Amino acid sequence: MIDTIKIYAEISEEMYNKISNMSIVKNAINRATGEELYNIINSHLEGSFSSSLSVKVGCSSKYRLCTTGYIIEIEGSYHKIKLGYNSHNGFYNLQDICSSLIDIVSNYFSIVLPDLEYWYLQRCDIAICFDLKNQLNVCNYINNLSSCNYSRRKIKFYSNEALYLSGTTTTLKIYNKLLEFKKHDIKKFVNTDFDLFSYIKTISRFYTF
Repeated sequence: MIDTIKIYAEISEEMYNKISNMSIVKNAINRATGEELYNIINSHLEGSFSSSLSVKVGCSSKYRLCTTGYIIEIEGSYHKIKLGYNSHNGFYNLQDICSSLIDIVSNYFSIVLPDLEYWYLQRCDIAICFDLKNQLNVCNYINNLSSCNYSRRKIKFYSNEALYLSGTTTTLKIYNKLLEFKKHDIKKFVNTDFDLFSYIKTISRFYTF
């Protein structure tokens, strides 16, 4: 399934200003000269169970796009926005996912963003989930990979939990879905009607890469 993606496109100055006025702006100023070194304009749109979608605007020269002078970046997991989790029952149509994220941002800021054909894809995370029947099997499988080698990649191993193989343009991550969920996401479901017990029981069998 497709998880986190990042897309960007050129936008008009009017759109840039509207998004900027509804976002958090962080500035770096040289106090000695008063020169603005840079600014970061970022907004987070909340989805289900506190899963968020990052929206940034900035100078289009960052991507060597110079038609309008401004760009928008959208980054997040449509799966998490819709369902609150990204372990299974995911979405696979990249075009539909991008269109849906663009629509979410357009509706939130009450603007008409460029058509899909004018957007660029910068990041796309692909997740494949395997059912090993129980948590012990998941831990054993991951631990058996501790001595793996991968040409020209740095390997990080965490017992029972994960194996990371980082590269220049791609990263391979093999991880225990239950431990990853407890570490990063379980707090998002506090005081919600989400069936946390059943979900944890289901993902205790899963490893993902």
